[in-house]
Amino acid sequence: LLVRDGHDVSLFLTDQADNRQRYADAVHGIRMHYSAVGSGREQWSKIRLLTRERFDVLHCMSSGSSVHFPAWLSKWRHGGAARLVMDFDEWQSLWMHYPKRAYQAMWERFACETSDVVIFASSYLARTLGRSVAASRRFVLPYAFDEQEFAEPSLSPEKVRQRYAGRRLAVYMGNLLPQFDAERVLDVVGRVRESHPDVLFLFIGGGPLREGFQRRIDADGLGDHARLLGFVPTPEMVQHLRAADVLLLPIRDSQLNRSRSPNKLFQYAAARRPIVTNRLENIYDAVGEEVVYFDFDSIDDFARAIDTALG
Repeated sequence: LLVRDGHDVSLFLTDQADNRQRYADAVHGIRMHYSAVGSGREQWSKIRLLTRERFDVLHCMSSGSSVHFPAWLSKWRHGGAARLVMDFDEWQSLWMHYPKRAYQAMWERFACETSDVVIFASSYLARTLGRSVAASRRFVLPYAFDEQEFAEPSLSPEKVRQRYAGRRLAVYMGNLLPQFDAERVLDVVGRVRESHPDVLFLFIGGGPLREGFQRRIDADGLGDHARLLGFVPTPEMVQHLRAADVLLLPIRDSQLNRSRSPNKLFQYAAARRPIVTNRLENIYDAVGEEVVYFDFDSIDDFARAIDTALG
């Protein structure tokens, strides 16, 4: 949109093969700049790249020493005219263990103090991490979805449903990682199977837990009711969401989860299918009463919520 409106836009990425393959030298009119890889090398490489040019706005998606700090130096180097924006999509230091957590927290405080505008992904994050940021500089902006992705006509939901003829589809989309809660979906499969033998649970996404999930599916005899699809291309992923009878987003109430804005919630909403999730503040702020909530700690209540969504 910025390019369409006539702005000169640049994106700074690490010089990794997947970045080069995906973006090359430019995409949609956005110029790509590639920095060295590795914390120290990346930092100095970005400092050289960013101080070489004068920017009107510097928008940072990480408060670390390799992103926000080089941008702050660029602002200082060119007389402070650039508008420095820090965009916190999560409380990054909470992912880390000490002493790395303390080190990252230092950079988070620095970003809050030195940025002209600070954006937080959730109200909770703004109240906590952003408590020292003046209200005039503090904003809350959750995630959204890409309208172009959901306008893709290459694969219709009907074709997806034909693959699973006679089955109702309960879909979870997301990386199978320990810090997320996909395993809660696996916990409820057996219970839902008892009352809805036609329901098929589909897991879209890969990750280190996939092999363990498959072993559990095999051991518990859930193969007719749960399938791990792994990574699927975006157009096909979108159509799976659209084909679902219910979309699942279990998310436990933790400081880490309260501080972020789950991207899949907005993709689910764009698919316009029933959603089952948990009533965290950031979830409720986004979708209100338009979803079915359940108690994360109760498998019975999770099964009840799925039953309600299925109608």
